[in-house]
Formats: sequence, structure tokens, C-alpha cells
Amino acid sequence: MKKGLSLLLTIALLAGGTAGCSGKADTPATEPEKQTEAQAETEAPKQEETAGEEKLKVGILLKTLASEYWVAMADGIKEEAENLGVEVEIMAAASESDTGSQLQMLEDMVSKDYDGIGVAPITDTNLIPGVASACKKGIPVVDLDQEFNAEELKNAGGWVIGYCTTDYVVTGQQAGEFLAGKMGNQGKAIIIEGMAGNLSSESRKKGCTEVLEKAGIEIVASQPCDWDRQKAMDATTNLMSVHSDVTGIYCCNDTMALGAQQAVNALNLQGKVFVVGTDGNGEAIESIANGEMAGTAAQRPGEIGAICLRMLVDVIKSGEIGDVNMELETELLDSFIISPENVSEHRN
Repeated sequence: MKKGLSLLLTIALLAGGTAGCSGKADTPATEPEKQTEAQAETEAPKQEETAGEEKLKVGILLKTLASEYWVAMADGIKEEAENLGVEVEIMAAASESDTGSQLQMLEDMVSKDYDGIGVAPITDTNLIPGVASACKKGIPVVDLDQEFNAEELKNAGGWVIGYCTTDYVVTGQQAGEFLAGKMGNQGKAIIIEGMAGNLSSESRKKGCTEVLEKAGIEIVASQPCDWDRQKAMDATTNLMSVHSDVTGIYCCNDTMALGAQQAVNALNLQGKVFVVGTDGNGEAIESIANGEMAGTAAQRPGEIGAICLRMLVDVIKSGEIGDVNMELETELLDSFIISPENVSEHRN
């Protein structure tokens, strides 16, 4: 693994250990500690094993751990692993743009002795070679939160046994409906996207665009900012200088929404321009509570992680890992709006 390109978090579930699991993994509410290049380890207790029963070992590869959303998903996986009595190693790339590094990590995982692997691919294609390799070795793979390009995966000889996420389009629609209401169903808006071409970003954008346009709101600009806070702040500043009459901004995640809100504050437009994000991150929740961000379409990352781990463990125990023609088990979770009216219910 190249130093500086990836991040490894190994979670060893040991009897009698303790863990720092979040009590509300599906709605993160605290800023994660800054990640380093070094390997970090935490320990969590596990259920007592039946005498003579070998403990299952599962590897999980997330997009990154430099985001509250993915930290919350890791917490949910860790908590469910404790409940199931399995050992889990959780790894992630350094950022949500490290596609090559993430693939290298998966290829390394395939060469190890995992009973199953869970992956959250950065794009819908970057991990396909690694998943295909796992399938050839008889290692079941579950898909967390980011859907694969099904045709390309099948053509490569790979498949996944299950998939759980939020319905991205519906999430965008919910955010759009809320933003349109704040704007009085009129005016102009900006959309801050994630990575160009990314499925979750494009789907959220699509859902929000449909609702805003139906409400009669004009979308004057839509710009990818790679899920990055600073890029979102800079883009918002520049776009607002061109479109000074904009009164609404939708961001495809909360990290970018916080950057957009910083730009709005710096322009002395707080209360005049409404910023709505996506995820339900802790810092975004605090921003809403403090009267800054208008709201966020919150997701349930901890629950997504737990569901996917259960899917994977069930398949490992059954021994039926499927094939390229298997029907994909899919579970979609609902998102929900956090606003000033209900923010107190979601603060830790």
C-alpha cells in the first residue's frame, strides 16, 4: 500500500474489550478526529463463541474515513459485528477521489483470509476488477451504499450478493421540496454536486432538479465540487458573484453544504440565502441549530452498514455465494429532513 494514498482502520473484536461506538450511528453528530497515514486500531467486545466454533473474519472497504458519514457507517458495522460475534477489519481510502488506491486495497484484501468482503466503491466501476477477483476465489462480496455498474461487473465475471443504500433520487427530491418551501416556491437556485458522474451525486441532483423546476424555481448553475468543503465554499463565492439574486443552494452532501454556508456568511447573506445539505452530519446539525444552514436530508449510514454486514454473514454461513446471474438482494432506506423545527431531536 502506498503511503499517503490510503487509510487503514482495523477493528479487532476481542472478548472483554471496549469500543467507542456511537449511540446513533445512523445520524452522525460529532466531527471525526483528523485521520493520519498510520494504521489505527480500536477494540470492541464480541459475543462468546460456541466451543469449537471458528470465528468469521470479514473485511470492509469504505470510501474514506475523513467524513462523518463514513465514520458513522464504520461505527454501525462495528456495533453489528459485536452483536454477531464476528471479527471485522475496516479499511478506507484517504479521500473520496482515491480510486486507484482503493482498488489496490481491495486487491490486497482478496489475497488475505477473509470469509467475506464488503465494499463501498468510490465510483460504479473502480472496484470491479477486485470484486471479480474475489468472486473467482469464492469470497462473497456485499455492496455498501454505492451501486456498481451491473453490466460491466457481470462482463468482468463478478457479482455482489446484496446491496443497501438510501434512495438517492428520493433524497434529492426531499431536499428539493424543503428548499422550495424555504424559497416560497420562487426564485433562483444553485446546485453544488459531488464528483462529476458519480451515481449518488447525479441521482440527488436529478431528484432535486425535478422538484425545484416543478415548483417554478430556476436553477442558474450546477457545479461539481468533489465532496470537498473548500471547493464548495470557493464555488459558491464565485457563483454568487455572477448570480447575486440566488436565494437557494442545494448541496449533495453536508461537507459541501458547510462550505457553501461559510461563503453565504462571508457575503453577509445569512437568512437571505437558504443552504440545504445531505447526510445529517453532526456539524451540519449544529449549523442548523445555530440558525445557519436551513436543513439537511439526513441518511442512516450506521443502519446501512449493519444491514450489509448481516447480509454478508448470512451468505457466508449458508455457503451459497451466488453467481453472475444471481438476483441482487437490495434494500433501500428512507432519508428524512432535519430542520430548525426538529433539530433538537437529532443533537447528541
